[in-house]
Amino acid sequence: ETDVMPNTIAGTAPKNAVGLVHHDKMAPKYNGTQTNGYLCANAMLPAEQAKNVFGPKDGSAEMWVNTSIGTVRRQLLYSPEGILWYIDTDKKLKLNLVARDQTYLGNNAIEADLNEQNGWKDGQYNHLAFTYHVDQSNKLHLSLYINGRMVARDSHYLSPESSFGCSNALYLGAATDGAVSQLPDAYFVGYMDEIRFWNTCRDSLTIRDAYNGYMSGIEQGLSAYYRC
Repeated sequence: ETDVMPNTIAGTAPKNAVGLVHHDKMAPKYNGTQTNGYLCANAMLPAEQAKNVFGPKDGSAEMWVNTSIGTVRRQLLYSPEGILWYIDTDKKLKLNLVARDQTYLGNNAIEADLNEQNGWKDGQYNHLAFTYHVDQSNKLHLSLYINGRMVARDSHYLSPESSFGCSNALYLGAATDGAVSQLPDAYFVGYMDEIRFWNTCRDSLTIRDAYNGYMSGIEQGLSAYYRC
């Protein structure tokens, strides 16, 4: 089993493929400690690359995960002073975004229940996604998706100077600034697959129709693509 992110990136997936097949022996595995996940070369995008992953007003992230809700958080995506996306112990999928003119992580938050009603299958592969869009009135629109279905949406008013994106490195499966964290809930446990970052806000129909297929690698707005 590999413990690193796959080297396969945008441009290598077959076109028009449908019906993903997940291979645990190929998918990056995280065991909940600093020895896996973010320390592997491709599990962290350095700041110079991460700053172009999401747009200042629009962005989306998607990934397939195989994990079980436990007694500690399951960290999905983290960028200091930017993004915190995780599965919490209260059986909720949670997202916090911080605009570049803000300092408080809870300013722009959204959450959704991880249950059968919302399509969550514990201990199996599930597709998770979030999107954000800032409209002309400086209103931030957030959405969460589980297995192609929108399960939560919310909006927050921002200052005219607000913009989003990563000003620091972007970490997969960890909530840390790169130093070894002593927090018991700083790391993901399980498998990740088909990780896609966009500098556009994906609409609900597009996510629904494309979540269970491969990308061609040339889709408009696809800024990073990791698949196994």
